[in-house]
Amino acid sequence: MSCWQSNQLSIATVLALVIGIGGGMTMRNWSWSEETLGLIALPGELYTRMLKMVVLPLVFPKLILAVATLDGKLSGKLGALLITIYFLQNIVNEALSIMAVFIIQPGVEVSNLEAIDSNISYSSNNSTEKDTFKVSLIIIDLFKNMFTDNIVKSMVFQTKSVMADSEAKESEIQETHVYATNNLGMVVISIMLGLSLQATSETSTGVIAFFEGLTNAFTKIIGWIVNVGPIGILSLIWFQTLKIEDISLTLSQMGLYIITILIVLFVHAFIIMPLAFFMLTRKNPYSIMYNVAMEVLPTVITTSSSLAALPITSRCLEDKNKMNPKIVQFALPIGTTVNMLPITMVSILFLMQLDGITPSAGNLMMMCFTLTLVAVGAAGIPQDNLILIFMASSILGISSRNIVKVISIE
Repeated sequence: MSCWQSNQLSIATVLALVIGIGGGMTMRNWSWSEETLGLIALPGELYTRMLKMVVLPLVFPKLILAVATLDGKLSGKLGALLITIYFLQNIVNEALSIMAVFIIQPGVEVSNLEAIDSNISYSSNNSTEKDTFKVSLIIIDLFKNMFTDNIVKSMVFQTKSVMADSEAKESEIQETHVYATNNLGMVVISIMLGLSLQATSETSTGVIAFFEGLTNAFTKIIGWIVNVGPIGILSLIWFQTLKIEDISLTLSQMGLYIITILIVLFVHAFIIMPLAFFMLTRKNPYSIMYNVAMEVLPTVITTSSSLAALPITSRCLEDKNKMNPKIVQFALPIGTTVNMLPITMVSILFLMQLDGITPSAGNLMMMCFTLTLVAVGAAGIPQDNLILIFMASSILGISSRNIVKVISIE
């Protein structure tokens, strides 16, 4: 009974996947009107809309709190060293994810690979000026969105620079606005507000308490949303199975997506991190990992939250690995707050490939920069990977129509 209670959401999700795929495959040859298909997809669409709804009111108050309450933890050389290490680790993880996705290409149709390869040299020789110009516009938009001129407008619009013909000149840069939340600007605003609350801690107790209450309330809301997730997933899978034209192509894409995630996680967990640990300490990392993993992994799997496993991780490090309790209690909360697994970048690039989008170097830089900052605000939230994916989709203008393929794997 306890096993069912602790895993009922996971079991319900698997059942939803099985029923959705089975029902969709059974009824694929039936005649469906667009109105009926719309009704089948409605619960799933409501599920994704609710997830998008909580991004703004949940992530940014949490980011403000993370910055405002890290005063004591970040004082001294050890705190600065830990922050540097964690952010460097995130950059390495993102680079690893980018390499894996571009090598395996899980979201690209096999029939298009040869065409893509044959056009690489032609594109590189004929679009240098155009690509350079695009990168310059991306840099302009990056900083304009970071330092917004209107906080309220940032909740609704992003700034986008375009080249427009002018009578006086051949072309000039004009500023337009795209209907999408300026998440990057909100990140900068949240960090600035958190720093200001930290600097005025004597008079900002009430404000911090307000943000804590707001964060707790929306964390509860997203818990409710996640609990009804199997219904939304059933709807999305059923609808997509009915609509998909090439089932074998979709299954191959999903399989490659899973393989990409497993490869990235394996390299991250068993090669990069142990190698970094060995280079810094000259000690065997795998014995320490074994002592922690045997107790921590079941908790992480059943709760899908790194925060829930924090007490067990601390106890394992202190009791089994004989580490200094002060160092453990100092380092783990910071790591839980600012660390990010590479799955998010893999998922975003997979969605871009499904939409036929090839990100430029500027796009990738903006994604890495934004995800590294936003990950601070999404730390410990259930389904935090989905929250980050929705945010990145909004920033880059990626369609969320294929998000069901990511949700089903999540």
